[in-house]
Amino acid sequence: MLGPAGPGLVGGGEGGRGVSTRSREAARLARGLWAWWELPAGSVEVRWSAGWVRDGYAWSWEVAWCDGPTVARMRHVAVHEVSGGPGIDTLVRGGRVRYQRGLSLTALAVKLVTHVRLGGSPPGLGDAWQAGAWQQELEQTDFPERARSPGEQALAGLLVARGLADYQGALAAWDRARAEGRRAGAPPLPQVLLCQAVAAYGLDGLAALAQAEAVVAVAVAARGLDDGGGLDLG
Repeated sequence: MLGPAGPGLVGGGEGGRGVSTRSREAARLARGLWAWWELPAGSVEVRWSAGWVRDGYAWSWEVAWCDGPTVARMRHVAVHEVSGGPGIDTLVRGGRVRYQRGLSLTALAVKLVTHVRLGGSPPGLGDAWQAGAWQQELEQTDFPERARSPGEQALAGLLVARGLADYQGALAAWDRARAEGRRAGAPPLPQVLLCQAVAAYGLDGLAALAQAEAVVAVAVAARGLDDGGGLDLG
């Protein structure tokens, strides 16, 4: 994320005409990287931001993306396979560019589905040690968002939807408690709730529950149409 002053105004070396040239090179590098990996357009960003570099905390260029290849493989391709232009290429090859890979809830859900299908138990991601161990494994996994089969990919999608829905419900309950002056702890994060749901219902149970909820939603919608509530009859 860019700082308040914007690129080129903090840290020096990127001001004046250099901003325009280097920014074009950064955009070219980003396009080259997502094309090389066959990722969706715009899924890799090369941005000017503050962070830790060799000499300490400073402003520099950063390659940022979510899921997809590991940091090591993205760095290798940036150095050896893709060119953004002579200026930014020099920084890339000199180790002056940072790499920041995010991990999605889908990546965690895919790992959880695989883990449970192989006989494992859902982890307690509210525990810092377990959460750290899973984070480290995901960081070392290429394309963690891709399941082994379409069926497992669909299950992961159901888990993400369940985790987010449970989180929104917990947030709403927390907000009500605070509005009423009652003490209440902040709700667990979606990844924690997702694992709790698998522990409570199992993967097949959650799939059946999602199917039942979909049937109920269709029935409610149909009832609304029968009552005229879903139509604008003008």
